[in-house]
Amino acid sequence: MNSIFLIIQKVLSLICSILGYFILKNSASNGYETLGLYLSNSGNSGTDPNVYNALLNSFILSYQITGAILLAVGIYHFLKFNNSLSK
Repeated sequence: MNSIFLIIQKVLSLICSILGYFILKNSASNGYETLGLYLSNSGNSGTDPNVYNALLNSFILSYQITGAILLAVGIYHFLKFNNSLSK
C-alpha cells in the first residue's frame, strides 16, 4: 500500500514538472496572448507603448514565475520520492 502511494506521488510530481516546463517554455507567447485579451476586455486598444511594454513584461514574468515554481516543486518531489522508493 505504501509503495503504491509513493508511486502515485512520483507520477504527480512528474506531471507537475512537465506542466511547469511547458508553462515556462511558452511564457512569452502566453503572456502576449493574455495581454491581448486584457486589452480587448478593457476596451483600451490605443495603449501607450511604455505601458504596453510594462504590461507585457509583467504578464510574461508571471508565467515564468509560475512555471519555475511548478518545475522546481515537481523536480524536488520527484527526487525526494525517488530516494524513498530505493530505501
